[in-house]
Amino acid sequence: MSNNKRVRLSISQKIELLDQNATGQLNQTELGEWAMKKFNLDQPLAQQTISNILKNAETLYSNVNVVNNGKSLKTTRYPQLDDEVEKFVADMNNNNLPVNRDSILRYVRHIAQVKYRIPENEISFSYG
Repeated sequence: MSNNKRVRLSISQKIELLDQNATGQLNQTELGEWAMKKFNLDQPLAQQTISNILKNAETLYSNVNVVNNGKSLKTTRYPQLDDEVEKFVADMNNNNLPVNRDSILRYVRHIAQVKYRIPENEISFSYG
């Protein structure tokens, strides 16, 4: 059995790796060494890992709905609700009103049903 520990780079780390590759100065093995130093990894990234990241470059660069420090390309089911949350929080902050998770959830449930006609059972919330 291998001692290799799985390493999941964040989206922003993968983008950094792609940017480094774009300089054309390093081969894939050297990119693995570079990533180890840059991201404080225990060991260099495998050549196959680098290859997979390079192969998915277009997807990584084109996905604009992803949080920069996320580790997955999974996007939200209703991006319009994310926009509403951002606007709600900004409005609350601009008016010096308190905002917390409960107030956001109440607002989103209301907006989802009234403005977007999204059934309540289709909406779920995470803590992340």
